[in-house]
Amino acid sequence: MDIIANNIDDLYKKAITSVFANGGQVTARGLEFRETCFQHLILTNPRARMIQNETRKFSQRFAVAEFIWMMSGKCELNQIEFYNKRMGDFSDNGIMLHGAYGPRLRHWNVTHGDVDQLESCLQRLKDDLYTRQAVIVIIDPSIDFTIKTKDVPCNNYLQFLYRDGKLNLMCYVRSNDLLLGFPYDIQHWCMLQE
Repeated sequence: MDIIANNIDDLYKKAITSVFANGGQVTARGLEFRETCFQHLILTNPRARMIQNETRKFSQRFAVAEFIWMMSGKCELNQIEFYNKRMGDFSDNGIMLHGAYGPRLRHWNVTHGDVDQLESCLQRLKDDLYTRQAVIVIIDPSIDFTIKTKDVPCNNYLQFLYRDGKLNLMCYVRSNDLLLGFPYDIQHWCMLQE
């Protein structure tokens, strides 16, 4: 089912309403929650990405700091925890976040060396504006499913498609904390898209 809105506030309300109306009760890892599967959340105006809903206490300061932290390829808590003290709750060792997006975007380690997926993706778009290969992989089964960690990435795959004069961004999300994480994810990926 597609949920479409022109701004994040409307998209957020529609998505929450859908989960409560159509979501099923699930228990995983000892936690109970409601979920809907196979939904497409579509924000038609990516610049309307900052939530204004006063009930949802959104920290623009943290959102911008986290985006800069991600884009710089960092995973160390001491560089972001000032903006959100709860970040350490997701760390296995109190020093870094295992599933931080930054190193996965900017320093993907493979047998052939360090890969900056953002630069690579941008180059593919420059080489062929209509490519279907402008993708970024975030999840890494070799490190995310072989160890026990508190922090497995929720956003797993990004694809940029230039169509009809617009750069579109699709994000595959393995698990989405709609109430807490979703507004930040939308903010970050829309900023990257811009």
